[in-house]
Amino acid sequence: MSSPEPDEQMVQLISSCQRRLFLYLLGLLCSRDLAEDALQETNLVLWRKRRQYEPGTNFFAWACQVAFFEACKARQKRRRRVPLFSEVFLRGVAPELLAAAEGSDALLAALQECVEELDDRDRELIERRYDDGATTRSVAVSVGRSADAVYKSLGRIHHELFECVLSKLKEE
Repeated sequence: MSSPEPDEQMVQLISSCQRRLFLYLLGLLCSRDLAEDALQETNLVLWRKRRQYEPGTNFFAWACQVAFFEACKARQKRRRRVPLFSEVFLRGVAPELLAAAEGSDALLAALQECVEELDDRDRELIERRYDDGATTRSVAVSVGRSADAVYKSLGRIHHELFECVLSKLKEE
């Protein structure tokens, strides 16, 4: 039986890390739609640069480098729709997100636990914000608060969730 052709191997490598790449991009972009778009662009770039990948090295780490630059491009294109984290901040959290994406099952379990630990009001706000098609503005209208107040609350809740998830992952 012969080994798969190089292009087949690349398809297998790209396919095997889609979920983890998506989680990594979601962490960088804080938007499901932007993360999905950036994932598609990342896949295209990975395919175009497939001959630059050195077999035997960490494919996922290489793919995350490509994804990081695609996330930066997505932020540039849609600056008004994406939280304005600086590129310095993104470079700082990217290694944490990479490590988290590599252990995505543990990350997802920790996130679910942390969301359950939120008080009812905060959990409801997060759940409303991540409903399909929801925006900060639409959530603000539905809860009778200003968009600015909801944005600040979501920022606080995201920070709490981030700290909680890190704490739970360190416990493991």
